[in-house]
Amino acid sequence: MKLMSDIKSTWLIHTKGALFIVLGTLSAGLIFVQVPTFKTAALLGVTVWAFCRFYYYLFYVLERYLGRQARFAGIIDALGFLLRHRGRAEPGGLGPVDAGSRPGLCDRPDAPKIRSKPPPCP
Repeated sequence: MKLMSDIKSTWLIHTKGALFIVLGTLSAGLIFVQVPTFKTAALLGVTVWAFCRFYYYLFYVLERYLGRQARFAGIIDALGFLLRHRGRAEPGGLGPVDAGSRPGLCDRPDAPKIRSKPPPCP
């Protein structure tokens, strides 16, 4: 069941992004005004950074590196996928195995860039 259709307007997408920035800045500013300490500012910064990294993990890492073919509809869908597939890989995905030790990795056009040196391809 789909409640709303996808946003197609470029202007509306950019406006929505700008509103998120305004909302986040306003919220952080109001928290900092109530408790104006370096500790509060640092904790707000770490919180924002951590949630940004989690978002990146849900919508980029899971799709690109773990072989998820379909895109997630949202955070609830991504979390549901994680709960249903703990420790398992989808067909063609890397799953819990090390990317450098997977046979045939070099043959995949979408092979992830890994930081450690992988074994040489034959």
